[in-house]
Amino acid sequence: MELFLEIPYMCRLEYAIRSARTVASLGSNYNERVVLFDFNDTIVSVRWDSDPELLLRDFSRPSCGIAYREVGPYPNLVLTDEERESDARSAAETRRILAEYRSEEDAQRARTEARLLTAPEMEFSNKDAWDQAVREFEDDSSILAYAERWARLMQLELSQGKTLAAVWQQTSHDADFGDMSGSTQALATHLLTECWVRGTGLRRLHNARWGVVSDEGTVNPAVITLRAG
Repeated sequence: MELFLEIPYMCRLEYAIRSARTVASLGSNYNERVVLFDFNDTIVSVRWDSDPELLLRDFSRPSCGIAYREVGPYPNLVLTDEERESDARSAAETRRILAEYRSEEDAQRARTEARLLTAPEMEFSNKDAWDQAVREFEDDSSILAYAERWARLMQLELSQGKTLAAVWQQTSHDADFGDMSGSTQALATHLLTECWVRGTGLRRLHNARWGVVSDEGTVNPAVITLRAG
């Protein structure tokens, strides 16, 4: 019997594996159950007695050019010579691609910084709430810095006659200098919905992206959904 877990983009792999093992162990027919989930284009298969460390090892192995590879439920305890040779080839190709990516990332950051020179200052709907967040995050200002860049880029695009719906996602990407994870990006989104002058509209667009039509609250996509296959 196969069950499928729907994993949110901001969920850690270790947590997804632990949850899958828990589901796989339930009931009297646990020996027949395989729990699968898609994590970053990798299909992970988990049984109640799968070794989490081996699953993590195989997930982390180089996989350049392999679309929708499969991991688990019982990886080899020791990699074969063929697996090691394949990993070496993939690792070399991955290094080449990463070098190209970092070069483009640096160029994108330079373009964003140039745009910010002409962007308006961030406009607030609740400056007190923003100031409170500044105090709370004084030891790690990266989230606030990202949120402010994002707001200013959106304001720049809006000043040129574009709509919020047309620019909010691309500007979110442009404002990220590589230090945002899924969870910190979600927190920055929540901060803007509470503090930014166009926060209500941003909340509506964000919630709609996750299938919720509501102006109340900001959807947290960190929810695992179980369905039978």
